[in-house]
Amino acid sequence: MLKLVTRLRAALCLVPLALAAASCGSSGSGGNGPGGPGGGGCTVSGHTCQTLCSASLGCVQCNTNADCGAADPVCVVGHCQRCGATADCATGQACYPRDFSCHPACSANGDCNDPGQALCDTKTGACVGCLTNSDCGGGEPLCDPTRGQCVSCRANTDCGAAAPVCNLQNGDCVQCLVDANCGAGSRCDKDHHCHSYCTSNANCDSAHPFCDTQSGECRQCLTTANCPAAQPLCTNDGKCVACISNTDCKDASLPFCRHQDRCAQCAENGDCPNGGKCKDGVCG
Repeated sequence: MLKLVTRLRAALCLVPLALAAASCGSSGSGGNGPGGPGGGGCTVSGHTCQTLCSASLGCVQCNTNADCGAADPVCVVGHCQRCGATADCATGQACYPRDFSCHPACSANGDCNDPGQALCDTKTGACVGCLTNSDCGGGEPLCDPTRGQCVSCRANTDCGAAAPVCNLQNGDCVQCLVDANCGAGSRCDKDHHCHSYCTSNANCDSAHPFCDTQSGECRQCLTTANCPAAQPLCTNDGKCVACISNTDCKDASLPFCRHQDRCAQCAENGDCPNGGKCKDGVCG
């Protein structure tokens, strides 16, 4: 299997990148993120794909059926599915592309009751959302033959400058699938948007002056030494706070850490004596 995956990755690197400007390899082979200076490879937010890399899809679960298990044996658009075609189903059933599962085959539109797949593809026996572009409109003018659904794009050429990459897994135009789709100094996050990252404090602003080079994020602090006396503690996500837990509150009259921003008389009603009510950290 390891040899097969290696050959697949090598072959994908030779495919013209018409659908996405991604390249195969680890972050060490070059990238916009901390792993390298130029191409980005198959990295997302600076991290190498945990499974496989596809030249047109980015990080994927599979590239071929050989990458899938018995429960979901067919690789379709980077995901292991129960079926990819009607031939994968038992007699009398068809593979419905909306969920890539086998269902009773249809022979006419009347057999299709789901509004999301109300048309019968008589060639395959599957209920689908569209058969041709004429079944689509509005913001989703194209019929994706793989998923049988109306989509915004089927290739990068269907997308505009603001979101130039077609995410073939759902047919949406996005800014990026992998870091390589983003410009210098930015990388692709899980939201498929390009976000700037830092490599040193010089890349950060006065509000968040310290660069966490591991995450590529500018933060208010990296250690407690970066924090002012009024907010002396640095949280794991790089924020200076007055307290993190009640043990950080040394004044006996203000023993409770409230929202990490200050030590208070109370955090909830049960902290107040004689049935008092806690309001904004003060017993009343």
